[in-house]
Amino acid sequence: MDESVTMDETDIFLKGRNTKNVIIYLVIIVLFTMSIVLFTDYDEDGLSNISEIIVHDTDFLELDTDRDGLDDKYELDHDLNPNSNDSDSDGLSDGREVKYVFSDPLNADTDNDSLSDGIEFNTLNTNPLVADSDGDNLSDYYETEVSLTNPNSADSDGDNLNDGEEINIHQTNPNMADSDGDSLDDGYEVYTTLSNPLSVDSDQDGIDDGVDVNPIDDVEIIIEFGFEGYLGDSFSGPDSYFRFYISHEEPIAYYLTTQIYVDTYSKSLDSSGSFSYNWDDSSELIYIIISGYDSDTWNDDERLDLGGADTSDIMIQLTYSSITTQWTGDYVSSYGTGQDASYLEGYPCDFSIRISVASTN
Repeated sequence: MDESVTMDETDIFLKGRNTKNVIIYLVIIVLFTMSIVLFTDYDEDGLSNISEIIVHDTDFLELDTDRDGLDDKYELDHDLNPNSNDSDSDGLSDGREVKYVFSDPLNADTDNDSLSDGIEFNTLNTNPLVADSDGDNLSDYYETEVSLTNPNSADSDGDNLNDGEEINIHQTNPNMADSDGDSLDDGYEVYTTLSNPLSVDSDQDGIDDGVDVNPIDDVEIIIEFGFEGYLGDSFSGPDSYFRFYISHEEPIAYYLTTQIYVDTYSKSLDSSGSFSYNWDDSSELIYIIISGYDSDTWNDDERLDLGGADTSDIMIQLTYSSITTQWTGDYVSSYGTGQDASYLEGYPCDFSIRISVASTN
């Protein structure tokens, strides 16, 4: 009986001991498994599983918890939020900013132009790293929200004035090539004609800048001339005078003339006469006919031969641009051809003329 009791107790003891061992083993296995789970790095993102679970609240099974193209550890090392794919909420994922746009993923407006990086990159196609993408001295925000100009074009209206110059210097319209509507682009007026891009008629002469040969001045020309005549029928020799027929249309109407210029005693080319003529500012061309006469006190005035074969007159056609730096001409009398000069062309007379531009302003 004592033996039987002893055997039962032994079995119970052994069974209890085996159960305890099993529990211990199980605990060890659990602890080992937990240590593997907690202290290893399943997703190989450089963060232990336990730190992701307890500290960072990231997915220890996911290399990139927020799937923004950046590993969780990279984001933590650079103060980014590994649980948000857009840490600065600018409309660009952190990975896109870091790898492709090169903007600051922690600053919604990298270039501080009051436009978010996402708006600039996704919508406006402007440079989120530069406040003035087109370099016209207007910020991207100002162009898109205030001036309504093109932030990607320094010259929105294509008038050869950049938008910043138009707004900040000339006060012209950066969205209109011709601010004053005179058919001249703003840039052409500022840099070429030097006229006022905000006035249709810069010199107030009644002619629009677009058709004005000199839009900044009311144009006047100075005509200077000299002559040398040796022959005539008066007792004292030739007493010469000249008529100038001037027009901006061809043919010239002879009754539409300038003054008759009279010089009775000068006989030398060095003793020249001169007069001014108010140019039609809307015309690029001028036509001049010059006739010369020998004055008498006792009979009709005779024609002078002012140069050129078979004609007594000088005929000149000029453009405005051709006289802006002064125009000169010398005419040597042809003395007539085939007949007596006094009958065919008139008495010989050499003639010189100089025409220059003068401003009336």
